[in-house]
Amino acid sequence: MVMSISNHGGKCCGIKHIFGFYALDTVCSALVKANQNNRDTYGHNVSSSDNFFTDEAPEEVLTDRFNRYVEYLKVRRRSSIVEVTLDRDWQNAWVPILKKKGFKEVSDFYNSNSGNTVTIYHLCLYEGKPLKKGK
Repeated sequence: MVMSISNHGGKCCGIKHIFGFYALDTVCSALVKANQNNRDTYGHNVSSSDNFFTDEAPEEVLTDRFNRYVEYLKVRRRSSIVEVTLDRDWQNAWVPILKKKGFKEVSDFYNSNSGNTVTIYHLCLYEGKPLKKGK
């Protein structure tokens, strides 16, 4: 599998992180249905290494998998933040897709681990009314 959704980790802030961005036509392997883990809804410790996506999915290109993940989160965690981090290698390909889905650029930084400049994007999902207008 190329792309995953994870919790941020810790006692769960509610942020889900989609990661594993490569060329748009990269093929993702099929996924079998797994048991849902809802530890994040009860303030329990969660691991950022666990894949949050538990539905079955066919083999598909990365853009279709990304769309599947966003729609899944809209159902499973209707009021949360979806985070994507992109290094400069994938910005040109993915930024138009992120913006079309409603993601907004939050910040960028130099990552001393990799030597890359990384940009963070958030999609705020609201169940009900947003807390702060325009955010």
